Amino acid sequence: MEPVNFSEVIAQTDVEMQRLGWTIYQGREHLIKNYGKRSRTLLTHEKLHEFLQYLVSQPTPTLHEVLIAKINFEIERLWWTEEEAWEHLKKTYGKRSRF
Repeated sequence: MEPVNFSEVIAQTDVEMQRLGWTIYQGREHLIKNYGKRSRTLLTHEKLHEFLQYLVSQPTPTLHEVLIAKINFEIERLWWTEEEAWEHLKKTYGKRSRF
């Protein structure tokens, strides 16, 4: 078995995270929760490969799912309540729903 370049595996995780529509923050959250590390560069080669395999195993979300996840992430990031998010949607776009 040939040695694998650490930076190549990091690049592969970048591709998979993009495919899944993950933000850097979502990736970091997953790493902290599952590995106790804030960065992929802090993982061992074994754990980095494990993380890559996890990403590869996840189904590709639909565009609708990605957009809803990103909206939910932003609502959470802004510390908005459901009511504040709804008010912003209504005021800015004249809509009552994201769907």
